[in-house]
Amino acid sequence: MEKYIKTYTGNSLLWGVLTALVGLVFIIWPDSVLRWAVYLVGILSLVAGIVQFLGFLARTRGVENRWRYLPLTSPLAVLWGILLLAKPDVWIELFMIVLGVVMLLMAVMQLVSLGQMRKAGIPVAGGYFVFPVLLLLAGIVVFFNPFATTVWLTVFFGAWVLAYGVVEMFDYFSLHKAVPAASKKIDAPKEND
Repeated sequence: MEKYIKTYTGNSLLWGVLTALVGLVFIIWPDSVLRWAVYLVGILSLVAGIVQFLGFLARTRGVENRWRYLPLTSPLAVLWGILLLAKPDVWIELFMIVLGVVMLLMAVMQLVSLGQMRKAGIPVAGGYFVFPVLLLLAGIVVFFNPFATTVWLTVFFGAWVLAYGVVEMFDYFSLHKAVPAASKKIDAPKEND
């Protein structure tokens, strides 16, 4: 048990350092991070499509009318990869518009649900309406100003990841000394009454 706990806490420190570094990268270079994420997805899609196509060619060598067996996902993956690599900013903005629509729909659904509960006689305090209204406002802002909100959301996400990494490192340093004593208590044979 002690070995497991030491491994876990050691991994906790490594995980904390890595997530803190990722968070800093998101905060310092929010525009670049998103663009490189789209490039990465584009490259992965392009490579997956090409590998699938080469596999198709190898599997169907000598097969009559082999082109009718071509998996549709192969050319679509290549096309998707090319589109992502050609215009990454368009795809980032499109994603933000979709996110704005999703936020709007979630807010409307919550507001309707709360309204129906009130209509049915269930007491719903006004405070329950705060989050859906804020979500509705955020959805409107994201939908109508997708690029500016992209940077803000990336920095916010980076700050959250950085905070998570710092907490993981704090947990490591505050708990790793207690590991040997705790594992001895866990591994000690229990007395039967």
